[in-house]
Amino acid sequence: MMIPVRRLAMNTVASMLITGGVLMSPSALASDYPPAVEALPPIHIIQPDGVARSVSLADVFDHHGYACGPATVAFMAMQYALQNLYTENEIPRADDLLVLSHSPGGGVADVMDLLFSNGRPESRTLRPAGMRNAADSFEFQVMRKSTLQTVSIALDPALWPAGWFEIRDKRRAGTFTEADQAQLQSYQQQVTSTFPAKDLQTLFGSTEVRTVMGWGAIQSGELEAAVRAQR
Repeated sequence: MMIPVRRLAMNTVASMLITGGVLMSPSALASDYPPAVEALPPIHIIQPDGVARSVSLADVFDHHGYACGPATVAFMAMQYALQNLYTENEIPRADDLLVLSHSPGGGVADVMDLLFSNGRPESRTLRPAGMRNAADSFEFQVMRKSTLQTVSIALDPALWPAGWFEIRDKRRAGTFTEADQAQLQSYQQQVTSTFPAKDLQTLFGSTEVRTVMGWGAIQSGELEAAVRAQR
C-alpha cells in the first residue's frame, strides 16, 4: 500500500482554520495518513509574525510532498524537546528557540522551516557542505533562549531501518533500481506508520534539561550566508 501524496498551501493564512485562537490547517481535521499520524498531537508555536499556529505531522507531510521518515523523526524530536522546555500552559515562541540539527535531510529541514517560518519558499533552509546522512545523525540540540535551558534529543540508531542510507547513496550514484525504489518506499512506510505510535522515550531515550552559559551570537541571515559562501 502506497502512502498518498498530498500538498497544501501552508504558507497562506487563507488555507488555515482558526480553532481556540490557534491557526490550524485543514489536514488537522481530515487526513489520509496512517491512524498513528492522525493521533499524534500537533505542535503549537507562535511564529515570527506573532500568529500562534498548530502544526501537525500531517501538515509536515503535506508541506514536504509525501509521508517522510526523517521528517517524522524531526517532528517527534521537537515534540520531545518542547515538552521538556515548556510547561503545558505555555505556547513556545519561534524567536525564543535555537535548534541545531546534525541531520541534513530535506524532511528534517522542512519540519523546522514549517515551525519557524510557516514554510515560506523564500525561507527554505540551505544544507551546508560536510554533513553526514546516517542513522546516528538524527540528533538535535534545542535551546530556550529566555531561560538558557537546553536539551539534546537523539534517535536510537537501532530503530532506524538497516539499509536505508545505502539505498539513498545508490540513488545519488545513479545505480538506483526499481527494486531499490520499492524497498525505500517500504522503509518510508515502516517509519511513518510505526514511529508516531511509539512513546517518545522509546525513540529518543531519557533526556536532561541543562542550563548553560553562552558567548557570541547568531545574527539573522548569518547561517544562510555562511552556507551560500560554501557553494
